[in-house]
Amino acid sequence: MIKVPYFKKEDWLKLKEISADSIPGTYESYINNLNRGLKEYNKSNEKIKKIAINVNELVEYLRLNNLPNISDNRAIYIYNKLSN
Repeated sequence: MIKVPYFKKEDWLKLKEISADSIPGTYESYINNLNRGLKEYNKSNEKIKKIAINVNELVEYLRLNNLPNISDNRAIYIYNKLSN
């Protein structure tokens, strides 16, 4: 099974507001890119499970670990979440 992280619109917009680094584009372009990628995964015939990333939980993880809200640290959080 392939686990694919994604942000719901309200979480993506909040993340874009509070990130210490720049998140380019719009939510619509983000979703379009995600959906294009999912179509490619579907060709592999593997089951796909989308995992919503909750921005409040992400921010709490960063706070507890004294980490800035930058892409590398967000990626570590998401990796750990998908590994469970």
